[in-house]
Amino acid sequence: MQYINPFDIAKQIGFDNLNQNTFKKFKRRVFAELELNDDKIIVNNVILYRNEIYSILDEIDKDKSLLDIYRALYENEILNSFLNGSKSNHIEKLKNLIELEDRQTVEFITPYLINILSKIYKKAFLEHDVQTLIIQPPVEEIYYEKIYEPIYKLLKNKENELYKLKNTFDDFYAIKYIIGDVKTINKLPDYFAKIRIDIAQAIRNLSIDSWNESEDLDLALSLIGYALKFKVNQKMKDKFLSDKTDLENISKEQKTIDFLTEIEKIFDNKFIPFPSKVDKTINTVEQKNNEIKNDILALMIYNLVDNYIEKNQLVLTNDIPSLLKIFNYLLKISNDYKLNQVLKDNIETLKVLLENIQKNEEKKYIEYGMYIGGFLGLVGGFTGVLVGLILGAIVGTILGKVAAK
Repeated sequence: MQYINPFDIAKQIGFDNLNQNTFKKFKRRVFAELELNDDKIIVNNVILYRNEIYSILDEIDKDKSLLDIYRALYENEILNSFLNGSKSNHIEKLKNLIELEDRQTVEFITPYLINILSKIYKKAFLEHDVQTLIIQPPVEEIYYEKIYEPIYKLLKNKENELYKLKNTFDDFYAIKYIIGDVKTINKLPDYFAKIRIDIAQAIRNLSIDSWNESEDLDLALSLIGYALKFKVNQKMKDKFLSDKTDLENISKEQKTIDFLTEIEKIFDNKFIPFPSKVDKTINTVEQKNNEIKNDILALMIYNLVDNYIEKNQLVLTNDIPSLLKIFNYLLKISNDYKLNQVLKDNIETLKVLLENIQKNEEKKYIEYGMYIGGFLGLVGGFTGVLVGLILGAIVGTILGKVAAK
């Protein structure tokens, strides 16, 4: 729908004093101009063709009072230039100007305003023109749906594209490409609150699917963090934060398992002597200890030491200082009361054992069943049950899925 003010045409062709009495003469002049200019007239840098001009002239022929409305609009320079498209940067001034017009004029220009505003806001959205987007449309709210329809369709298409991606993507940047500029979406008025939430929810669902279906924890965390960038209500934000916490906890537990597996490989390596195993384990813990719960770590390492000694049956005399070293280290990092008591008892037993060995230097080997088995046997039942429970809890967490709420 093209707004054409006959007074703009009159000015362009040099016709003065357009009114109801001179309208027929004006029409003849317009027809002559069209004949001379290949059925078109350029007004305010806009090409108007014969059919468009005939249409507006026919409307005025049927209702001459329209000339009074067009005259009032022509005299309202900013409003008229906005309607004819020659100037579209005065939205913030329109409301006051429109309020100066009578009801009949407002009703007349509303369809044109809706058409023009919908194009302006769509262009502003695509070009991330936030300053224009935040300006309230200078019409009644009942027309907002038509004005914002082009933007709403763009956002709805984004939401639909996200749902089509379920189980078919592994690239976080593909999501960002679909969404575009989150800041611009967040600046949209409250009219878009629901579709904004729907898009954020779709991203959240992809995050949970990334873990539940593909076990891609890094992608899941990236997506839930991205969903939190959207302007949503507090209830939805709390839901997303809860999901993020669940995924972060799973990540921590996964790191724990990966780390413990790394230490287990040290003890499984037959080519590394026991003292070197101890030193390598302590160095590894020192490098990555901040990522893991110390109590779990201490219990796991204790269990590995216990299993290693039991599996090898014999322990060299020179291994006892290394046992003391690892137990003292575990005592330093552990906050578990029961484990610490076990460690203290073992340390005291080993000290006595080492002292006795030093008194009899001819004994180079200590039989496991007589010595080491004695003190580890005191706590084997306790650590076995405790370690089993902890491993079960960790594995249960890792294998568990985040609920798709």
